[in-house]
Amino acid sequence: MADPLSILTTAIHVSHRIYDVLKTMSDAPEEIRTLQFQASMIDSFLPNVREMIEHDQRHSPLSDPQQLQILLSQTRGFQDAAESFLNTVAKKTSSDLYTRLKYTIRAADGKELKERFQSLLITLIAVTTSRYANA
Repeated sequence: MADPLSILTTAIHVSHRIYDVLKTMSDAPEEIRTLQFQASMIDSFLPNVREMIEHDQRHSPLSDPQQLQILLSQTRGFQDAAESFLNTVAKKTSSDLYTRLKYTIRAADGKELKERFQSLLITLIAVTTSRYANA
């Protein structure tokens, strides 16, 4: 199994990059504000989940390895979509960040990122809820 801590650490950095790009936009349309919110949620959730997994690895075996595999799969999918989104935004020729983001969000990369944001958020909520319900 790949190292869960390194996967989550990378995802933290990628989610923070997405959040930094999106938060520069004031008066953004709803679709961008939604992504801003989701990015801030992931940006705040991932460090806590990383600490939880790190604690489990030090003090006890993971209570649900299958749940961890699902989380890591969702995290990798999010990372791939986020990197693709950031690369597409960077390649756009318009010097206006707002215009580049608007068109990228409506394109395939943006749609994929939206879906991955939602999937990862649902998984993060499920993992943390399950963890605290069993504590």
